Amino acid sequence: MSNITDVYERDCKEHLRLAQEVLALLSQCDSYDVATRKQVMEGYEALDCATDAVRSMEPECVNNLELKKRIAEFKKEINKNKREMEKSELKLKRKQLFDGSGGGGGGTGGDVDDEDFDHKGFMNDQTRRTDEQTRRIGDAVKLCAETEQVGGRIITDLHGQRVQVVDMMDSVDETNREVTAGRAILNRIQRKIIQNKAIMYGMIVLLLIMIIIIVWVNL
Repeated sequence: MSNITDVYERDCKEHLRLAQEVLALLSQCDSYDVATRKQVMEGYEALDCATDAVRSMEPECVNNLELKKRIAEFKKEINKNKREMEKSELKLKRKQLFDGSGGGGGGTGGDVDDEDFDHKGFMNDQTRRTDEQTRRIGDAVKLCAETEQVGGRIITDLHGQRVQVVDMMDSVDETNREVTAGRAILNRIQRKIIQNKAIMYGMIVLLLIMIIIIVWVNL
């Protein structure tokens, strides 16, 4: 999991860097022309991609406090850049409105060209975004396949361990039966020893009594 998380984190940092570059360029712009609008679109696109990368990292931070902190910092940086982007765009729009830039006679053809250029740029941006999403989906599918393989190996290992445990339990049961049988044999031997000792002591006592009687009769 850590590998795919690192990929998303690198993507997030890269798109944040692109958004910051756009903000730096916007701070140097004097008009809200076609090129500036294209830069603004690229900036928003970069922030959207950074947001997608952060969302992709969120499922991996369930038990990772450090990753949760990094995700919170990324979200904070994304929101900050969005606010700055909106302020810069609004500032340029107001400046264009007050200065009359982009207007005037003969502006109809320029407006049509601008719209065509914006449409093409938007389509290109959407294509890049689709390619990016496709790549991420491919990475996710690859990760799922790897996870499935790892899960299969784990299941196989667990099955083998279960068989070993069952065999060990059978061996333990057999050992317990043998121990029980051995204990019963030892108990019977011990009872035999006690009986033999009792018989021997009885015979000794009987012999002593007979010896005493014989000696008493002879006296």
